[in-house]
Amino acid sequence: MSAPQQPIFDLGQVQYSLPARLISLVVSSDILAMGLANNVLVLLELSRDDQVFTLPIPRKPADFAIHKMFLDPSGRHLLITSAQGENYYLFRGWKKPRLLKGFKM
Repeated sequence: MSAPQQPIFDLGQVQYSLPARLISLVVSSDILAMGLANNVLVLLELSRDDQVFTLPIPRKPADFAIHKMFLDPSGRHLLITSAQGENYYLFRGWKKPRLLKGFKM
């Protein structure tokens, strides 16, 4: 008889209520990143439930709307795209995302 195999994925609960409507969600390497309708990024470290970071994008919701987000496999580099064609970059540990001026549309 072979030993029982561990599941590839393990689903667990995270207790967190969203302060605004969810626009985009990405998960990679124990990091869950959510982009909300009020231009706030929420970063959760899934292995440590006390690690929740809320970072605003310094733009008014009327001028900037999150369209989609992309997180690299290491969970350190986050790209945020907007419906208006602007793009922001956030490195893990930074306090606010930076506008990518030469990377429009």
